[in-house]
Amino acid sequence: MITLKTIMTLVQAIEFRNAGFLKESRDILENLLTEAPEDAMLHYHLGVTIGRLGEHRAAIASYRHALELGLPDENEAQALLAIATTFRARGRYFEAARELRRGLLRRPGDDALRALLALCLNKLGMYDDALHIAMQLLLSTTNSRSLLEHSSLLSIYMEELVDQEDAVTA
Repeated sequence: MITLKTIMTLVQAIEFRNAGFLKESRDILENLLTEAPEDAMLHYHLGVTIGRLGEHRAAIASYRHALELGLPDENEAQALLAIATTFRARGRYFEAARELRRGLLRRPGDDALRALLALCLNKLGMYDDALHIAMQLLLSTTNSRSLLEHSSLLSIYMEELVDQEDAVTA
């Protein structure tokens, strides 16, 4: 159960993290988790803190645990992005793409996940799939009158990039 004291202490841990006192922030969060081990937000914030400490494997585990426990939408999106970008930053593009695809199963309308997936696929040499996703994203989010007027033509060219059976759905 979350108490006012827990909330106040969480705020302090976040303030410490933002001020660069990462170890102190981690200590506070780990202490809070002994009192509330099933609190998704505590696991999420621990992931942020230990990720900044460079403990990437542990950060990913904290994010995954927070996701399993259930996070609010905004934090869920950030946790999914954090897992994928941690893999991407370490040059592990296949794992990053896998996590982004998992994220898109949970949040199919998340444009940031789609954009990052396109970038990861590009790094993996899957250029047609990457461009297909990027073009889908562009056409679905643009306000450009010119692009909208030619969207049918662009869609035809997009289909030439990727066979529908082989297309990466995003």
